[in-house]
This record gives sequence, C-alpha cells and structure tokens, in this order.
Amino acid sequence: MKHLHILSFSLVTIILGILLSSQYCAALGPEISSSSVTPSTGAPRPPGPSSEQRISFNAYIRLLHPERIKGLERHDPDDFNEMYRDVPFYDYAPLFRTSTQLSVVEQALRDYRKVTVVGDRDAQTLVYDERNGQIRHYPKDIRAVRLRFEVDPKIHTLYKTVHNFPLEVVPGRKSIQDVPYADDLPILTSGRDDLAHMMEAIDTRGAFYHVRPDTNDIQHDIHLIELPEQGELQIKKAGQRRVTQIQDTLTHFNTATRNLGRNVAAVLYGKPIIPNASLRQSRLERIQLSQYPRFTEHTTYRNIVNALQNHGKFRLYVTGEDGRMKKYKIKVDNLDENAAFKIKAERFGIRDKLEEGVLSALGKIRLPG
Repeated sequence: MKHLHILSFSLVTIILGILLSSQYCAALGPEISSSSVTPSTGAPRPPGPSSEQRISFNAYIRLLHPERIKGLERHDPDDFNEMYRDVPFYDYAPLFRTSTQLSVVEQALRDYRKVTVVGDRDAQTLVYDERNGQIRHYPKDIRAVRLRFEVDPKIHTLYKTVHNFPLEVVPGRKSIQDVPYADDLPILTSGRDDLAHMMEAIDTRGAFYHVRPDTNDIQHDIHLIELPEQGELQIKKAGQRRVTQIQDTLTHFNTATRNLGRNVAAVLYGKPIIPNASLRQSRLERIQLSQYPRFTEHTTYRNIVNALQNHGKFRLYVTGEDGRMKKYKIKVDNLDENAAFKIKAERFGIRDKLEEGVLSALGKIRLPG
C-alpha cells in the first residue's frame, strides 16, 4: 500500500507539472513559445501574431530578424504582382499592420529591402541593410499611413500602376466626361471608378475625389487622390467643408440624372465648360425659336456642349416613366462673361408650350422623341 501511495503521489505531481508548464507557455503566447531555432540560419523562427494575442509595436519590430531575412530567397520581380496583389503600398514599398505574420514582412524586406509597419500608435519604415546585417528604422506620420487602409483596394492598384510596379495588364483609359465635379476635380463613384477611369482622371486632371461605395459613413468615405508632378501618389481625407460640398453635388447630380439624363447632369454639375472665344458672337446672336437645338435625354455630351458653345441654349425633351413628355429650357446664364459657363435648367412655362405647339402644328419644328 505504501508503494501504491507513493506511485499515486508521483503521478499527481507529474500531471500538475504538465498543466503548469502548458499554462506558462500559453501565457507567453504563440509568438514567444514558438521561437525555436531555424537550422538554415541559426535564427529564431518568425513568430506569428494571432487575432487573440496582441504584442506591442516595438516588440513586433524587435522580432524581425536580419539573419533570418538574409537566409530567404529573393523572388523574381515578375512574380511580385501576384504575391503582393492585395498589399497596400506606402513610400514605394509594401505596407503592413503588426497583425501580419512576421514571415510575410520578412519576405517583403528581402524582396523590396523596405517596408512600412503600422501599429495602434506608431508607424515606421524599415530598411533592410544586408551588408551590415541591420534593419534601420525611420518613424512615419501614423495618420498618413493609416489612410492607406481606409481607401478602396482599387486605389492600391492605381498606386502600383502609376509608380510602374509590375502589372499583368496595364489598362487603357475610360472617359470621365459624364461624372460630377467638385473644386474643378472629378468625383469618381461606383460604376465610374475602375482603374481605367482613375488613370484617365490622373492623366487629365492630376487628381480626383473618390467616394468609397461600401461604407455608410461618408466622412470616412471621401478621399482626395493626387499625383504631384514629382513624387508619390498622395491620399488625403476630405475635410468637412469639402465633404458637405461633395454630398450636395452628388445629390443634385443624381437628381438631374434621373430627371434630365446623365449627360445633361454632367453639363450642369460636371467639368466646367470654358467658352470658345471664337464662337462668342454666335452665342450672343438671337435665333428664331424654330432654330433652337432640340434633344432628348439620350443625346450625347458632345451635342450638348456644341449647342451651348454655338447658341448658349437648347431645348430638352424627356419621356417620363409614365410615358408623358417633359420639356426643359437649358441655357447659359453668363453669356457676356469669359468665365466658365453657368448653366441652368427650367421647365417649360405656359407661353413656351403654346409657342411650340403652334410651330409644331404649322410644321415649322419637329419635336424629338
């Protein structure tokens, strides 16, 4: 019995020891407890931060190991597009959070020799110095870095395109003549914000506003995307005054699109139309009612602009959902000025309807539609 008692006590002691040991390792977390030695480099294996365990920014940075990076194979740049397709970039290199697996960050340091890492309150650009076996640290403005995670993923693709990072296919360009404008810059929204539209905006205007479609908070939704003549693609959050202006513009633009057609809406709330000086006299001359340009809501943007440049006015005929035709007068309000056109749309009054009715009955005009 004495031997049985001693054996039972020993088993209990062993079990308690195992339990205490496992709890101690769990307290250290998977990042620390997995730091065994990698045979090829003699450096600790890169720990992997998990969603359940967070470590400090400085601790995360210290865990990046130059010797381990040196032992990694640098990938062919032709493969970077696939490997870093969904990774945002900052300062011409990949950008990561401290929740990213360290092995991923170390591979990026091997491939690009530079990355930026952002935590809750800190951001640093890290440069891998292979010759001296060091990782150099350069603090960054965390607000500017964090903005990269707020924008639509298409902006990251745009960044890589304008800065000549390898892409499988470089897109063509798509017209942005029928989009709304604010502060003389295009506003790209869902349906007019693919890479080809963005490239057209950058090529022709140097900047644009982007409204991200997948959030209800428009304050965090609108960003100014700008490419200076010399330098990196800039991302800035729109201020409250600009947000209000863009909200108002989009509201008016969408209403005009429903009532008048998208191309007329673009003339009213889109790119400013600069008057052609050689056509000034033509715009100021009075023309007979029968000679007014007349269009439906399906007319082209070019037709509309030509009518305004030549005559300063036209008439629009829109077929509503009920099948009834609605008639509008579109005209330039500041014909005597050299500034961009101020254009307004008005519904026909009683006199307008009577005059057109008489001309139509006499065969002097043919109403479109």
